[in-house]
Amino acid sequence: MKKIMITLTAVLSLTVTSLLTPSSLEPAAKAAEAKSVTRFKDVSTSHWANSAITWAVKENIVAGYPDATFRPSKSVTRAEFIKMLVDALHLPHSSGSTPWYQAYVHEAVESKIHSQADFKSYNEPISRLEMIRLAARSLARSEKYEAYLKAFEGLYNGDIPFVDYKELKKADVPYTGLVVGSKIMNGFPDASLGLKKNATRAEAVAIIQNLITTQSSKHPSDFQYLQELRELAETGMNATAVSELEPLLNLIEEQKVIEHYNFDAKLKRVYVIPIEGDTVSFYERKFLWDRDELEERFLKNRTGYITAVLDVTYKKDGSHTIFRNAMYLSPSSLFRYQEARKNFGYVQSYMSDIFEAKKGETFEVVLHGIYSKEYFGIDLITNTAYKNSGFPVLHNPNKGM
Repeated sequence: MKKIMITLTAVLSLTVTSLLTPSSLEPAAKAAEAKSVTRFKDVSTSHWANSAITWAVKENIVAGYPDATFRPSKSVTRAEFIKMLVDALHLPHSSGSTPWYQAYVHEAVESKIHSQADFKSYNEPISRLEMIRLAARSLARSEKYEAYLKAFEGLYNGDIPFVDYKELKKADVPYTGLVVGSKIMNGFPDASLGLKKNATRAEAVAIIQNLITTQSSKHPSDFQYLQELRELAETGMNATAVSELEPLLNLIEEQKVIEHYNFDAKLKRVYVIPIEGDTVSFYERKFLWDRDELEERFLKNRTGYITAVLDVTYKKDGSHTIFRNAMYLSPSSLFRYQEARKNFGYVQSYMSDIFEAKKGETFEVVLHGIYSKEYFGIDLITNTAYKNSGFPVLHNPNKGM
């Protein structure tokens, strides 16, 4: 008898996930068809979401179909995801509403995990970005995570190290930072988040399980990525989160602009990327791409990389050589690997192709430097600049000044 679960909750979950309204099947017919299965025909034990699916079914957050399938690749509607989320968070809601999802939507709005400005049509498939918003607000119901969400207002979309970061509007950056920083959602092998993709049932339950686990048993300090993001939001650097280096500037509070005869360059971010030890920065993929593909010369005799990101505005037409020979980090690196630049779309000092810009155009430019235990610190230096020709950026406290 334990293998037969014919409860109203299971039936409602089944009909919701089957895109059927509660009135579309009689209870007796539901009871005859809705059998709980311990193993779905289309979910193997090796399926990446197997444990999340098992958990969600056990918690009565979602159910399978009468044919003993779960259909993990099937898209999820906005209404279905909100229903799953409200049930997983154990939020109170009324029953018997019309349409069937109205009570869940009402509770989600009341609990401030959903804004009706997000979308109007609830029967449409939910996108991964829309799930990010709902998951972030749900996590931020916890005071300790709410503080991070608020701090992340100081981030810009380039601080989200996925190749589709330019699709993020400013308002969505804090939500995305909180969700990916706490590993509630991960990206794809191509380093994208798939923000515009429709979410699947497997993705939905996996994200909800990660959310509940994080909210109930983890602290923000457990997540290095969150620490990097918060430090970036507050100082413009991630140095202390991943290294022993100490920032000598606060780029959020103080603008540093180099005024050169050929360009103006505003220092926007400095990312520290260790390549020795166990610490792997959130930003390694964005600026190095894959350390296993790097030539030995890019790894030898260095503790890690420093990448400075600047907004460079051209004062005349020209190629990237305008700034390549005039601006660099010291100690510098002749970093020539192109994969990261091509995938993320920034301009790099040493490029395999020719980059041309017009007067007045602004581009995001990356300079590569290195650090090791032997160096005192890292400086940004320019040649022939007529204002702010250079300044110290980072200091190695173990080597003195």
